[in-house]
Amino acid sequence: DEGVPAASWIHLFAITVGLFVVLPRLLLALVARRQAAGLEAAIDPQSVAGDYIAKLLKTREGGNLMARIIPHRMELGSKERDRLRAFAHQLWGGQLWVEFADPIAYGDEDEACFEKADYQMLVLNLSATPEDESQGRLVRRFRAQLAGDGLVLLEGAPFRERFGGLGEFDRRLGERVEAWQAVLGRAGVAFALYDGDADAARSAAGEAMMKPRSTADK
Repeated sequence: DEGVPAASWIHLFAITVGLFVVLPRLLLALVARRQAAGLEAAIDPQSVAGDYIAKLLKTREGGNLMARIIPHRMELGSKERDRLRAFAHQLWGGQLWVEFADPIAYGDEDEACFEKADYQMLVLNLSATPEDESQGRLVRRFRAQLAGDGLVLLEGAPFRERFGGLGEFDRRLGERVEAWQAVLGRAGVAFALYDGDADAARSAAGEAMMKPRSTADK
């Protein structure tokens, strides 16, 4: 027997595969692409993560993000500045310009002005006795004026230098931290304690970080 020519069967098979396999897949891919485009168009990235996107654009365009560190009732020497600068880089990234503001003096809390920055860190002296009329008012003002990400940091080094050589240091430290928790808690502000343990301070900072009210309320 001479058999049947294979060309016609090959063409029929190719047409069948095209109609029932390839074409439906192409149609499904086209529908999925249209749906994805519609979903993408419906999302406004600026409203979802406007602050984050602005920071990314600023970095991409060659501008450094700025962190401002504002101490209260304490002068920061070069050693303290280097330590806080390194901590700010650990929190917010290496491409960061860190600026130190003049210390806010006792009694000047109601006049304190916090200039706009991408990040702001208000540094309070753990060794000072916390007061609602002083630190409490200051952190409320800090919270109200916050224009970027903000953090209230309790600097524990002066307290350790002052009381570290005395007995029952852990008890003294615990009592002082509780006093600060009471004052800052009444002001509605969380804080991170930096007492030599950078890892613990970073963990606490992640929970205590504040956003501007316009961003946090969205």
